[in-house]
Amino acid sequence: MNKVILKAQKMTIEDFRKIKKAHNGRPYKKMFFQCELREFIDGDAIFGLVAYGGYKKGGKHCGPPFPLQNNDEGSDAVCETWPLTFGNLEFDIFELLKSKKQDYKKIVLDFNPGISKNPHADYTITLGASSEDLNPSPPDPPSDY
Repeated sequence: MNKVILKAQKMTIEDFRKIKKAHNGRPYKKMFFQCELREFIDGDAIFGLVAYGGYKKGGKHCGPPFPLQNNDEGSDAVCETWPLTFGNLEFDIFELLKSKKQDYKKIVLDFNPGISKNPHADYTITLGASSEDLNPSPPDPPSDY
């Protein structure tokens, strides 16, 4: 009881396309992810991820939130010690996708949750054999997208 549960998440390329076109068709340069409280059951707080596309033209802008799907094949992270900090998670999805020559309709990005040492909620993105850590901000400074 009284746990924070970070759900494993996934995003398809079709999801990515919806996010990319969500804000007047402007090209996004970066993806931002935030933890979102999805349920509160018997003292346990269950979080998932929402994604925002970001671009910088006439100032920095982000599109509307897009909730990611639970990944039932992934492992959730459970935190029972405090404090636990949540920050924006940043990722350059375009670089990862450019490195893949697969059929885009079959691509699924897996978001695997964890708790860093300092402790922050964090996620690792996996695409096939490639994986990258999301940049939690804070403690790292936000990027200049």
